Amino acid sequence: MSIVALALRTYVRYLVPLTVLAVIACAPIVWFALGATEPRDAASARAMLRVTFVIAATAWVWQIMLAGAAAELVDGVATRTPISSRQPRRSPSGASRSWCPGSCSWCCSR
Repeated sequence: MSIVALALRTYVRYLVPLTVLAVIACAPIVWFALGATEPRDAASARAMLRVTFVIAATAWVWQIMLAGAAAELVDGVATRTPISSRQPRRSPSGASRSWCPGSCSWCCSR
């Protein structure tokens, strides 16, 4: 099964949970972006530039958390086993998978 087909099957099967997770993951970025106002002078332009760099520097964190949370769902679709019949490997949400690649003793030994 190709990666694109697997991704599409997973998204269609878990449309609502993945959409809710995507909204939650993007909420901090959207909150900062919608709170932005037009800079009126050089000082406020510098502050806006700082906020823009913070958003750009941390946007990848939310994307990785979303991918980690969806990893269990993708694995269930790939192995054709429902999530309810399998025991989660690392955490109920699978989000620890995004932070831990499998080499730490805190979440991988449980």
